[in-house]
Amino acid sequence: MTASTLLESLSAKIQRSLPPAVWQEVFGDMAGRGVSFEQCTLTLLHAEPSVAAGSEEAARVRRELRWLAASNGGRADHSAEPGSLTLFKSPRAALRMALSLQHAVEAVQFRVGLYTGPCTLAVFQAQSRQWAVVVGAERRQAAAMAFNAVAGTVAISAGTHAALGDAFGDEVGGAMVSEEFDGTALVQATVILPPRPTAFQSSFAGLGLTS
Repeated sequence: MTASTLLESLSAKIQRSLPPAVWQEVFGDMAGRGVSFEQCTLTLLHAEPSVAAGSEEAARVRRELRWLAASNGGRADHSAEPGSLTLFKSPRAALRMALSLQHAVEAVQFRVGLYTGPCTLAVFQAQSRQWAVVVGAERRQAAAMAFNAVAGTVAISAGTHAALGDAFGDEVGGAMVSEEFDGTALVQATVILPPRPTAFQSSFAGLGLTS
């Protein structure tokens, strides 16, 4: 994309997804002059929670997502709401957050997708804070991975799987993993986590009475 095309795409995304005051400051007052574009390789974590958008529970989930992102060295792209997009330089850190997410919020499951590849990142200041927004098609790739995932699982692109290397097995531990191939080429890996223990199971596990 040319610089002007990138700015047009960013302007449209901010108008759709961020507060009007952000667009006004970036494009109304500054006419896009404060935006810089970076080319980098990132792992994108897209998460879709099983809660209604705009609900009190959704707000609780967003807080937990932001806490997990910060704890794992990720950076939130706030233009992805009501879904969640978190940006990572480390694919291993992204996988750790994805696995933690499935047991992070009581009674909430997530469809999670991980995508790794070259990304175009727009960085700008507005409302006394710095924003980072993925501009290109990479965000759709991550969203597509999540869309194809079953709630409670993590779908991992071939690029993320390759970037993880041996760390993949170290992180997923005893979880079940299914793999899809096109010939000999891996298309997608899916991590299926064991269900969260019920209160009954947790109580008896503490006594050593579960099998």
